[in-house]
Amino acid sequence: MNEKLENFKNKILSFLLKIFSPILGKQAISKENRFAIELDDEGISICKYNQGSKTITNLYHEKFNLAGNTSLFNEDDQVYYSQKIVHILKEQKLLEKEATVILPTSETIIKTINIPLMDQETFDLQTSDIEFWKTFEELSDIIDNKIFSFQPLAINDETQEQEIVICLIEREKVEKLNKILRQSGVKPTIYEPKCFSLINTIFANQKDNKSNEFAFLEYGEKENYLITVTQNKFVFAINNITRADIILIKQLEKMPDPSGPFWSEVFERSIQDVRGNLMDDEWKGSEEKTTIFRNLYVHTDLEQSEKYLNGLQSKLPDFTIKPLTLNNAKSDESKFENILTNKKIKFSKKLIKKFNQDNILEDKLYPVIGASLRLFNPFNIKENLFLRFKQNLYPYKDQLINNRKIQATNGSLSMVLILLLLIFSSIIGLNIPKYLEKNQLLASHPAIVNDYNSLMEEIKTSSSKVKKIEKEKELAEKLIVKTDNFSKIIIETPKIVPNGVELQKVDYIKNDSVVFYEGYALTDYDLNLFLNNIKKRVGNPDITSLSLAELTETIEINNGGDEEDQQIIVPSEDVLKLRNFKIKVEL
Repeated sequence: MNEKLENFKNKILSFLLKIFSPILGKQAISKENRFAIELDDEGISICKYNQGSKTITNLYHEKFNLAGNTSLFNEDDQVYYSQKIVHILKEQKLLEKEATVILPTSETIIKTINIPLMDQETFDLQTSDIEFWKTFEELSDIIDNKIFSFQPLAINDETQEQEIVICLIEREKVEKLNKILRQSGVKPTIYEPKCFSLINTIFANQKDNKSNEFAFLEYGEKENYLITVTQNKFVFAINNITRADIILIKQLEKMPDPSGPFWSEVFERSIQDVRGNLMDDEWKGSEEKTTIFRNLYVHTDLEQSEKYLNGLQSKLPDFTIKPLTLNNAKSDESKFENILTNKKIKFSKKLIKKFNQDNILEDKLYPVIGASLRLFNPFNIKENLFLRFKQNLYPYKDQLINNRKIQATNGSLSMVLILLLLIFSSIIGLNIPKYLEKNQLLASHPAIVNDYNSLMEEIKTSSSKVKKIEKEKELAEKLIVKTDNFSKIIIETPKIVPNGVELQKVDYIKNDSVVFYEGYALTDYDLNLFLNNIKKRVGNPDITSLSLAELTETIEINNGGDEEDQQIIVPSEDVLKLRNFKIKVEL
């Protein structure tokens, strides 16, 4: 029984949450004051986006320049890192704020699987159970001891399946990083793989909110992969570039003319693992050996890469290669993806002044801009900015979502109670003068009662007289009504008889207030005209008797008394058929 009551309670709460989620969601989002941070052994990047003013107010990068084999996860070095982070956050006025933390893509596992299409309630129930995910071969061996995040994407109506993007990372790594950040005055609530931070920056930079098809290539010393995005499919592919080829790509920028077969082979090797993904049959356009991707966005951690990208463009002529940049000089939208030209996301005057002075920001800040646009959004309502990917590898995400929902609900209920108390207090305050007036009235109550009793005695003594008067009044009214009805018949009857009608008899019955008209009509038209006149001037007519009478003699027709009598002489060989009627009229 208790279990049934609990299920019923949960259903009621779920129903109420669905109704009030938009309101509570907006309230929860309005209270989010967060920033994005990317932290590693070498440095820190920070970005703060103000949701209200839609402005980036903080954008900062600093290298630690540490000597030796120092590491963020080395306990002996963590004190230094914490002190450094606290100092930076104080300068940026972001200490003890919530944060979206960027995780290295190379340390996460990203996969896509297809699950059977199901309704939302079943989907929520199934996906909340880790055993459900273990039934998939792609996940069964890797899901243990991992933090797990998933996001539904496209639906295939033909196969009745839904594509799900899965992200996993070692729980121990995130918990260690979470501990360091907590000690440094950061309150992480979102952990996002770096690749999604970059892609969300690209989506936020689109002129419309349509998820246009594009490919994204990350290359460099730490991370090498390709992501292809279409409306119905997401593919993540590792691009294995050898250490030797990375060195050659870096050396390439120092060459005066990197052409010839040697460098051509380097270009080919650098994309050999992902070229197939770009030209896969599923991605092809209408023509053979073409691709639906128009743009190939690229990002790198290398200091210089212009000559490599030129060589890559020659190998992929079907694409427009667009590097992500924060250089004011590279504002050509056909060649570069530069968020500084974005009209939906503004930069503070302080940052614009810095851009104008330096003319360039490090491209390493690009991921942290995308991460700063994320919201925790516990009610999952629609957000102002279009961010297609919302993965969160925070270890305590589910508990935090429930806590935020409870906080928002309790806060709203408290506000409602306060409002009701204010309303009731106002009502009481406004009615105090009335209460005082009523109090005075109550004081005079005994005198009023005595007056009332005296009045009632007078009413009782005069009641017989009143009844007699009422009876006489009723009788007088009946006589007046009957007199009026009879007068009405006498006056109105001559006026309502048309030329084609002769009345033989008029009967008035006083008690029933009914009059009967008997007579003849030459035609149906004359009869209908007579009925219409009765209805307008006397009352509602009802034909109680109607028959045809054949006459061959001259008939004198009464025209109502307004004109001289007319005679209609019917020849002996013709038979005149008259409408013999009797009409009842209730007055």
